[in-house]
Order: sequence, then structure tokens, then C-alpha cells
Amino acid sequence: NVDVLKCDDLSASHVVSLRNKVNRLMNRRHYRVIVDLWSAKKMDAAGIGILVEKLLRLREHKGDIRLCRLRPEVSRMMEKVGVGTLFETYQTKEEALNSFREN
Repeated sequence: NVDVLKCDDLSASHVVSLRNKVNRLMNRRHYRVIVDLWSAKKMDAAGIGILVEKLLRLREHKGDIRLCRLRPEVSRMMEKVGVGTLFETYQTKEEALNSFREN
């Protein structure tokens, strides 16, 4: 079971909502999550921190967060702060879904 969440913004105030959604999924034992970032134009360190925190928690349960449809500016910012290699990223939601099926 793979859940797809959309994230409109990667600043702390918006990522709190994403954190709560991931927490609800984990409470239902859903540990494989795709985050669609097409609408995300902003990000900050606190937002990235929350995303990394959820990634690590999911991996404790043999799950993962895969990111898809990153805008170039978001991708550059993730590389700049050093978390770009923590996440698997995909051009499309379908590619991200297939990556879970292959594992």
C-alpha cells in the first residue's frame, strides 16, 4: 500500500500539516509514502527538518518517503542544505509508485 500526499509548501508552517498526515498514516501502519512537490515553491530549514524526521521514522518501520515532481528551485535547495541524497526523487508520480513495486 502506497499513499500519495501533496505538499504545497515546504516551509515549517505548511510541513506541520504534512507531518500530521504522515503520523496518521503510520498509526494505520502505512509506511510507504510519496510526496508530490509540484506545487511547492518555498522551503525552509525547519520544513526540510520535518521531512527528514518523517523519513527516518518511516525507515525504522522498513518504509520510505519518495519525492516526485520537484521544481528545480526546490531540488537545488535540498542539495544546498545537504539532504538531496537522502531522498529518492522521481519526475512523475507513476515512476515513484513503480519504484515501490520494484522493491
